[in-house]
Amino acid sequence: MRYRLTSLVVLPAGSPLTLTESQASAREHALRSMGGGEYIAMAPVSFKVGEIIGYPGDLPASWGAVLCDDDAPPVAVPAVVQDAAPQAAPVITPNKPRRGRASKVDK
Repeated sequence: MRYRLTSLVVLPAGSPLTLTESQASAREHALRSMGGGEYIAMAPVSFKVGEIIGYPGDLPASWGAVLCDDDAPPVAVPAVVQDAAPQAAPVITPNKPRRGRASKVDK
């Protein structure tokens, strides 16, 4: 079955997947091809919000919060909000040496 990701997902090694050619080519270092667009993850594999992946068999229960059916409406990815005026970084100055009597640390 095909699923659309609703958040960033990192699938563990050993996960069976059905991917498009472009998805697989971007992750070829971590996949072993089983033929017909099916792959096994040989290392952890990450996917972005909105990507569509296929997963054969029953899904782990913990994945329910990050997947929706491919037939569901697309998820809107929030735009990054940038400040109107960037704030200047704080100026850090080294401590000035003490004047007058020397302390034990200064000797």
